Amino acid sequence: MQLKNSKQIVLEIESFMISSGLTQLQLSYCSKINQSTLSKYLKEPPKKITPALKKICNYAEISLFSDELSSPEKNMILMQALRENWDGTDEHARKISKIISAIGS
Repeated sequence: MQLKNSKQIVLEIESFMISSGLTQLQLSYCSKINQSTLSKYLKEPPKKITPALKKICNYAEISLFSDELSSPEKNMILMQALRENWDGTDEHARKISKIISAIGS
């Protein structure tokens, strides 16, 4: 198993915070880390996996390993991009699908 890079993990943490409606203060309290540490990580991901980052991931049930992202639904970067860009219509979904298909070709 290969460790994800910290930037990927921080994106997943941000996505978790949005989907669960948690603030930095709430997540840091639940993860038993300082809020300032979480804030720092969200602004600039750490260069390595730290004990505090592990605590956050443990609480948020975010895997540190990349091989668990084999299905698109589990890829937080992809899901975040869809949430931010899709307008909710079938027509727009087809357009996004065409763009993704063109990238894969």
